[in-house]
Amino acid sequence: SDVDAAIEDLLKQGFIVQVSLSEPALYGFRHALIRETIYKALLRAPRQGYHGRIFAAVHGNRHSAPWIGTAALAEHAENAGLIAEAIECLVTAGGENASRSAMTEARQLLEHALGLCRDIDDKSRRESLMLKTMAVLGPVLTTSEGPGSEPAQRLYEDGIEIARRRPQAERATWFPIYWGWWFTGSDVNGERAHALLDEMKDVDNAEVQLQSRHCVWAIDFYLGRHGICVSSVDEALPLYEGHPELRNPSHYGGHDTKVCGLAHRGLSLWFKGRTAEAIASLRQAKDWAGQTGHV
Repeated sequence: SDVDAAIEDLLKQGFIVQVSLSEPALYGFRHALIRETIYKALLRAPRQGYHGRIFAAVHGNRHSAPWIGTAALAEHAENAGLIAEAIECLVTAGGENASRSAMTEARQLLEHALGLCRDIDDKSRRESLMLKTMAVLGPVLTTSEGPGSEPAQRLYEDGIEIARRRPQAERATWFPIYWGWWFTGSDVNGERAHALLDEMKDVDNAEVQLQSRHCVWAIDFYLGRHGICVSSVDEALPLYEGHPELRNPSHYGGHDTKVCGLAHRGLSLWFKGRTAEAIASLRQAKDWAGQTGHV
C-alpha cells in the first residue's frame, strides 16, 4: 500500500525506526529533534487537523493507541482547538493521578483545565465545566494544602457561588462542591452545615441526604447539640442501609459514614445520660468498622 511504501522510504532515509515487532508494527522518530523540526514546519491549520484526527481516532477507541495516555489525549484536543474536550480529558487525567496519590501532577492538570474554561464562550457550558473541574481539584487541594488552606477555601468559595446560580435540578450533581464548601469553612457555629442541609432539603438523592446529615452531626456533636446529633444520625442510617452503593469511605471525610454516625450517636447519648443506649451504639460502630475492614 501507499502507507507501507512511505514507511519503508522513511526507514531507509533514517527519519524513523521500528520500535516494536508487534502486529501491527510500531514506529517512532529516530530522534526527538527530527520530530520537532517536522512539527514546527507544519502550518497551523494542517497541524490542528492532524491533532484533531488523532484525538478523534484515539478518543473513539482507547485500545487503538494504549501508549497515548489521557493527559496526552487532552493535549491533542487542546492543540486541535477542541477546548471543551480537552478540559474533559484533563479532569479525567487529574482524577487518575489523584487516585495514585500523584497530587502534584493532578493539581497541574486540573488547574490547567480550570484556566482553559475561560476560553469556553457559552456561559452555561463554561460554568458546568468549571464545577466539574473544581469537584476533582478540591480534594486534591485539601489533601496537599490542607482543608483550611487559602487555595482550598478560595476554590470552594468560588465554586459555591457558581453552583448556587445553577438550576435546582443540578444540586445533586454539584453536591461535592457544597460539601467541600462546608469542609473548608472556618465558622464555629455550624451555620454552613445547616445551610447545606436546608439547601438540599428538596433534592431527591439518597447520597445527598445522607452526607448532608453527616455534616450536621459532625459539627453539632462538638457544639454540644446532642439531641440534633442523635436525630441526624437516626435520619441518615436508613439511607445508608438502603443504598449499599453509597458505602465508599474515600468520598466524604475519608471514613465510613455509618461508623462515624454510630460513634457520634453513642457519645451524644452518653452525654445525655442514656448510658445503655450509648454503649449499644458504640458497640455497633465497632462491629461495623470490623466488618468493613476500613482502617
